Amino acid sequence: MAPPSAPKSTLRLRLTLLVAGTLLPLIVFASGVVYLNHMRARDAAFERVSEVVRATRLVLDTEMRGVTLALEVLANTQALQRDDLVGFRANAAAFLKNYPGQSISLATRDGRQIMNTNIPEGEPVPPRINRRSIEAVFSTGKPDYSDLFIGSVTRKPIITVSVPV
Repeated sequence: MAPPSAPKSTLRLRLTLLVAGTLLPLIVFASGVVYLNHMRARDAAFERVSEVVRATRLVLDTEMRGVTLALEVLANTQALQRDDLVGFRANAAAFLKNYPGQSISLATRDGRQIMNTNIPEGEPVPPRINRRSIEAVFSTGKPDYSDLFIGSVTRKPIITVSVPV
């Protein structure tokens, strides 16, 4: 009696194994290349976004420094030295021509606004909401910047630059 022979592979099975054995490594390699390209593109995009953020921050910092210096000059005007609020309001209006949509207010340490360019002269002025910035200016004698908050007059999100007067 002859030993049983191993089942013979069909031509179809052999061709399938040949194609799979040839294509599978290529598919794995191509997937790896696609993944690495994706990771490089993602890292490059992240770097571009980071550069834009750094550049934007630099521009905003420069603008805030310029505004702060201009406000410090305005705070030392003759009108304020003489307690001339009408004259100071005129100075502030001239200053604000360079910053449309902005306003200037004078406030005491407790947050009471003495003047606000968004409110016509003679009308009552509400107290300042953000007192932390005012307190910082009074305690350090240096300019201070608030966080973003909703203004009591404009009812819009604002950031204040507080300078000592």
